[in-house]
Amino acid sequence: MTISKTIILTLFKIIGAIIYAVVLALGTLFLYFTTQTLLFARGDYLLFISSQLNMIPVTMILNLFVFASMKLKEKLFNNKNDLANEITEDQDDDEVVENDLFYTTLVKIFSKLEKLDSIFKSIYRAIRICYIPILVIAIYIGITSYTVVYDDTIKISSPLNPTGAVYNYDEIDSRSVGVSKIRGDYYPYYEIKVGNKTVDLFGNSVSEGGDMNMEEVLLNIDTYLKELGVPKAIDKSNFDKFAKGLNEGYIKKVEKLFNR
Repeated sequence: MTISKTIILTLFKIIGAIIYAVVLALGTLFLYFTTQTLLFARGDYLLFISSQLNMIPVTMILNLFVFASMKLKEKLFNNKNDLANEITEDQDDDEVVENDLFYTTLVKIFSKLEKLDSIFKSIYRAIRICYIPILVIAIYIGITSYTVVYDDTIKISSPLNPTGAVYNYDEIDSRSVGVSKIRGDYYPYYEIKVGNKTVDLFGNSVSEGGDMNMEEVLLNIDTYLKELGVPKAIDKSNFDKFAKGLNEGYIKKVEKLFNR
């Protein structure tokens, strides 16, 4: 194999690996959260809010897929020389490869990938005994941590109450709206308090049901809670920083939540 063919094949493999990783990650997220919604929400839900805790089992499941992919790769390509060796062998070709920065970079990349592959295998061998039990626990905690918004009620679930507790809107004690700064980024929140539970209807992973989007649902809820006389706390101190560079139509909808 000539150097030029090796480089082209290398680029295709790198691009293919990136595409595969993106598809795998998006597919895992879609399947996990779709399954959670189907298990715990009625068909007439308006919003389904998943806890950030779900990212732990999602990441663990994704790691299992990566490990399975590596094992499949070993079975399919165990008789082939790795690309780094092919490039190194091609160094004896008549083509000029000395002082070729691109060639040197490719060799280094594949050398590091091989080392990373070996590290992953060592990690999985070390933790495979306890990985599945931990994954089962993580899935249970994550998948039972959710809130479902319906037209007339709100269902709040936790690992201690996986079937969820259902509350009418007139049972909501208070509401608060604002923008939080998390690791340098700004995120709006709309929190409601019911008894000793506080739930953010704006944050985390939100699935939309029905004909309305999230902002419209929250505006309707906010209007209804106002009519019920539920007290509201507003913190608009970070709103301008959050709004900077975002779509004007979207910002106008969100800003309405900050009205008394």
